[in-house]
Amino acid sequence: MKYRILIEQDEDGIFVAECPSLPGCISQGNSRKEVLENIQDAIKGYLGSLRKHDEPVPPSIEEEIVEVASYNDTIVFVDFSICYNNTEYNEIIKIE
Repeated sequence: MKYRILIEQDEDGIFVAECPSLPGCISQGNSRKEVLENIQDAIKGYLGSLRKHDEPVPPSIEEEIVEVASYNDTIVFVDFSICYNNTEYNEIIKIE
């Protein structure tokens, strides 16, 4: 299964990762590598707990990566759609 995670570095240099589709599933580490390993363990534990308590497990994400050529001061717009939980979301993102 695939889940989107967000990684930020706090003011003390610690990396913090969270999984938005699993509320409260947060971990940290001293490096990006460590935080990725830790959040993976946290997600496994979270999903295991959901299953143990017969709670619904959020679906895996489906996404595409779009590569665009960037030219010095050119702004590129990419139109894409995401399918999540059988609902389609359309977005236009601005890349500067």
